[in-house]
Amino acid sequence: MKQKDFIEIHDFTAREVMSIFKLARLIKAKPRKFRDALKGQTLAMIFEKSSTRTRVSFEVGMFQLGGHALFLSARDIQLGRGEPIADTAKVLSRYVDGIMARTFAHKTVTDLAENAAVPVINGLTDLSHPCQVMADYFTAWEKLRKLKGKKIAWVGDGNNMAHSLMFGAPKVGMNIVVATPQGYEPNPQVVAQATADAKAAGTKITVTHSIEEAVDDADIIETDVWASMGQEEESEKRRHDFAGWQVDKRVMSLARKIPQAHDHVKSGQWKRNQYQGTQLAGKTLGVVGLGRIGRTLAARAIAMEMNVLGFDPYFSATTALDGKVRLVKDFDEFLSQLDVITFHVPGGESTRHLLNRERLFGKCKPNLLVINDSRGEVVDEFALADALKEKKIAGAAIDVYQ
Repeated sequence: MKQKDFIEIHDFTAREVMSIFKLARLIKAKPRKFRDALKGQTLAMIFEKSSTRTRVSFEVGMFQLGGHALFLSARDIQLGRGEPIADTAKVLSRYVDGIMARTFAHKTVTDLAENAAVPVINGLTDLSHPCQVMADYFTAWEKLRKLKGKKIAWVGDGNNMAHSLMFGAPKVGMNIVVATPQGYEPNPQVVAQATADAKAAGTKITVTHSIEEAVDDADIIETDVWASMGQEEESEKRRHDFAGWQVDKRVMSLARKIPQAHDHVKSGQWKRNQYQGTQLAGKTLGVVGLGRIGRTLAARAIAMEMNVLGFDPYFSATTALDGKVRLVKDFDEFLSQLDVITFHVPGGESTRHLLNRERLFGKCKPNLLVINDSRGEVVDEFALADALKEKKIAGAAIDVYQ
């Protein structure tokens, strides 16, 4: 990446944001591979504003990646008081490998970044909260799989969270509507910059005073407290001004209904000869990838009196599991014979290209019950819900097997 520092999402391209998401997903999936990624490196954490989650997440994160985090409160250093911020940045750069700052004034962080020789991370300022928003969009990406064209609604104060959400939405391809009470609109300069980003990305940013307009058909709704840290003296006024600005059942009822596991796609465990009420005995299970997990699932299916077909480029024999699994070499022929399919994508890149929604729902039988143990990487709940709606299949399920 071109950027030395992480000050605001606005500074990054959509491709760079997505690369951060993919790296985060990889670290989450295989943390042991990264336990020495920051070995011997130290992060200075400057806290003008105290925080439970920011401190714990950065400190634990550094530890889990093999590094060390150094907590520096406003009482521990002379930031901007007895020592200019520029001098603090230069001094810290001689001792540490990175600086994270959670401050009141945004200029404190930008001055640190301008004068430090090491990367500076914006842990929060009164203007923006990019790390939190990156985590929020990452979670949305994990849950919804695709963010392009979806809508996020912000309800509440036009504060640092609203600003970073507006900067982030165009980077992930989302439209955003920010709803605030009169007098609590987001910073006009931020709105202008974010709107320019949205125009370039083909997305839309809207600022309104209507909760209903914001949440109508929204895929995601976010909000915040009425009075943030440093606004304690305004708490009573804000309590009055924000009366009714709550995300409650009524507000949620106006949002888009996202398909959930209990709506169209049933999740659960295989039991005896049934899966969520679907009779499995006598049906044909297709197992893609006959590694450890594939063989376990095949053995479980055989015990339930199912017929089992296997597809695995690494197997040259025509049978497996003591002759109880018949191997089929042609993938389309394999699909056409199945009632149920299970696959474990992480186990083999050689089969990943074969497993796509169009092929599965186009080649399999209409009564297909899909059981996916790959954490939704190929066929997720939304794909199954769509297939059900379009009558490509009669029933579907997800079984995460780890």
